[in-house]
Amino acid sequence: GQLRDDARRLVSFVNELSPRPLILSLDVPSGLDATSGLPCPEAVKADMTVSFAAAKPGLMLPWARPYTGECHVGPIAMPAKVREEGPCSFRLLDGHALTLLPAMTAASYKNTYGHILVMGGRPGMCGAGHLAARGALRSGAGLVTAAMPAAGEDQVRMGWPEIMTLPLGDPGNRDWPAQLPDDLRQRLHQCRALVIGPGMGRGKDSHAFLAALLKEPERPACVFDADALMLLAGDPALLAALGPGDILTPHPGEAAALLHCPGSAVQQDRMAALKALCAAVPAAVVLKGAGTLVGQRDCPTGLSPLDVPQLAMGGSGDVLAGCTAALLARLQESPRAAHQAACLAVALHAAAGRILARTHPHRGNVASELADALPQAMTL
Repeated sequence: GQLRDDARRLVSFVNELSPRPLILSLDVPSGLDATSGLPCPEAVKADMTVSFAAAKPGLMLPWARPYTGECHVGPIAMPAKVREEGPCSFRLLDGHALTLLPAMTAASYKNTYGHILVMGGRPGMCGAGHLAARGALRSGAGLVTAAMPAAGEDQVRMGWPEIMTLPLGDPGNRDWPAQLPDDLRQRLHQCRALVIGPGMGRGKDSHAFLAALLKEPERPACVFDADALMLLAGDPALLAALGPGDILTPHPGEAAALLHCPGSAVQQDRMAALKALCAAVPAAVVLKGAGTLVGQRDCPTGLSPLDVPQLAMGGSGDVLAGCTAALLARLQESPRAAHQAACLAVALHAAAGRILARTHPHRGNVASELADALPQAMTL
């Protein structure tokens, strides 16, 4: 809640001390919301915070750092039974999470690592489909096929012979088919995970194609991104077809469309927005942005503590979608495959952004470089 006036005066007094002493906050800096990481409306600006038993989620969010300083966790001999009965409800998606990436398999071949089908990249927006396919390959997928209206085939491939293509319709066709063609249906059931939406468009043809895909019996798990999210937001019947194996990857604007609220409302309380999204769909949800959050019903919330400016560019989300699908294919035997794949993809994507920060400290990197940094990020 908001600070009382007397407490607020004390907080201002501490922050304005001159010369400034070393300030240590115990558990939570006074005035800081322990969940949102926002001041209420002011908070002590500490040089270091020692949080007891476990870090509070708000302390880990990037905008809380001016108030927390260095963050440490101090054990206070909490009984094991308490930990068992009340396990942590958040998991930190920092570099340590990369130790949970699936190991390579002995005597493996390309199908061991999964075939990914990317559906996106209509003419004029083909780069998005390419970046999603590139992100999947760079994240370890064994095979990647990109399907798109026939007119966009060469632009989606962009000279990458490793990206197989499945052009839909006659040469020059610019629209998505209203029904799934037989060759696409066959390829669909050869794949372990799908990506749909990057550069797909939001026209009537895109809507009809997405509806046909969601009606396909025993379709593979799917990562929904970009235009697919906006189509889902506009049609409750499509949203109702999602399952617990699927993943949604909205940025704040797409999250607002799904929740039918202003974008500012999402950013004012990202935790509440994630909770509302997870209540609306059984799928895992990645709420992108600084301090990315990952949620799914009955799962701990994944929280990225990072704000990586090198990720804030066109195409970054397309790379994440492909990366997520590649990990989803590898983890499909896990009971919580969607949530686990989404969490690991967020950590890996951020690690790749931090690699680019070394060579592009003032930004200027492009999304294809982000995709190409993913293999190195897996070694961190």
